[in-house]
Amino acid sequence: ASDTMDYESVRAENIKRNTEFLNSIGIDSVKEIIADSHNRKKTTHKGAEKRKRTPVAPARRSGRITIDRLKNEIEEAKQSGNAADIEAKQAMLSQMVADKAQASYEAVITAESEVKDRFNDEPITMDTILNEPKDGANGNVLTVSMKDITVSECTMSTNVNKWHMEDNEEYRLAMSCLQIKEEDVAKVTTARITAVAVHPSMSRTIVCAGDKLGYVGIWDAGDAVEGVVDASTGGNEGVYLYQPHVSSICGLHCSSQEPSRIWSCSYDGTIRVTDMQSSSFMHVYSSPGDLYDVSFTDASFVEGASGVNSIFTSCHDGSVGVIDPRAGTCGWSYEVHDGKVTSIQRHPVDEHMIVTAGRAGYIAIHDIRRAGKKWTPLNTLTGHTKSVNAAHVSPDGQHMVSVCQDDTIKLWHDFMTPKKGNCHTLRHNNHTGRWLSTFKPCFDPKVPSALVMGSMDKNPRRVEVFTVSYSGTSSIGKSPKKNKCNSPMGYQLDPPLNMMSENLNSICSRHAFHPNRNVLASGNSSGRVHIFR
Repeated sequence: ASDTMDYESVRAENIKRNTEFLNSIGIDSVKEIIADSHNRKKTTHKGAEKRKRTPVAPARRSGRITIDRLKNEIEEAKQSGNAADIEAKQAMLSQMVADKAQASYEAVITAESEVKDRFNDEPITMDTILNEPKDGANGNVLTVSMKDITVSECTMSTNVNKWHMEDNEEYRLAMSCLQIKEEDVAKVTTARITAVAVHPSMSRTIVCAGDKLGYVGIWDAGDAVEGVVDASTGGNEGVYLYQPHVSSICGLHCSSQEPSRIWSCSYDGTIRVTDMQSSSFMHVYSSPGDLYDVSFTDASFVEGASGVNSIFTSCHDGSVGVIDPRAGTCGWSYEVHDGKVTSIQRHPVDEHMIVTAGRAGYIAIHDIRRAGKKWTPLNTLTGHTKSVNAAHVSPDGQHMVSVCQDDTIKLWHDFMTPKKGNCHTLRHNNHTGRWLSTFKPCFDPKVPSALVMGSMDKNPRRVEVFTVSYSGTSSIGKSPKKNKCNSPMGYQLDPPLNMMSENLNSICSRHAFHPNRNVLASGNSSGRVHIFR
């Protein structure tokens, strides 16, 4: 009994001593910090409601004997030596082949596909909002608000336009100061975001997003400085959801010369313009044939003195064309790629040049003055080994950045000269998979040497800002990562600036900058938009 008492007293003394030691090093506060780090911030439910999925019945499979199956059965019968069975099956095979040769087959369209028929050419009203506003407001609140935005307000210049390549460090510092507050996140569309645009208004922050189902969401995020959504925004906390198309939105454009108009292009082969003056989505162009004949994959909107005057489009069949939005006609259309064209852009400086990228893995520079049936590219840039997501030229026309499924980003210089094109290659995880929109580069229109990209990195999630430097020296005073570079000019992409926030908890694939303010909008694959400002 005395031994037991001694053991208990020693054990109690050890527990007391260990507890005092743990308290002295502050183990309780460390435990609280670790617990708080695992408490993930809840996703905001601001904006559009989550789309309800309808159950889909399993596909029906035919139980009829096919020609291939019958041929296999004949071979098995020959091995068994059953002459009667062989003769019967050969007669059945001959009859099936004859019936197939005489039959006329038509495409089978399911009930779900029938719902996706294009809308007619009539204007689609904006009076009805699809995300059921909590306050019972209608689309007139948005249209009245945007009617008051003037051209001078959207085209005024600010001091951020003075930044150039030598000011990359200053630019990075300014971008690192941008934040995402809780009110800067909203569900703008119902499905995966495929296109984002920021309205050039200097007084309000207005973001547009399109998704894979043809919905377009317009988010009036409130005052440009304070970021406060007042009562006049109406809608579902400033978010207005419409469906002007029936398939994925491949291009959105907010015009600085036409502040009350928002242009949209869709996979369904149609182009529409959101006209706030008439409170409707006006029809601009529909490709010949039906929904399954021609499918737009990208669009480049070209602005003139009075607004958008031409639209370059790319298609699944490898063709590109130009649309006249005033006449609603196609000026020309020619096949220029082997397979799907994934991106198209009119050169920002040279109005006669367009840049295309495609699934075949190369980038092509075209002179539209050579347009014709035997149209050949002015220059073809190779080096990627898989499908190129997009190739975009910087606002000053000096550089081009391409993003590919081979997990690389390439910075191209001197790419306009035939049989030339020096590039700097940077490794980057671009495997977004089937459920996320692919990564595409987005240049800052205010800073020609800066662009933004999505990132697959996690813990925490982030958006990456790249800058272009010269002479092999990083603009932030650090030696850049060693990469294979065949560029004698010394242009390279600096290590990315990681833009992170406790309110950013997902992968954002599509981005857009404000043309005059330090505002960046990023969209993810659940329909949410995050605003850095």
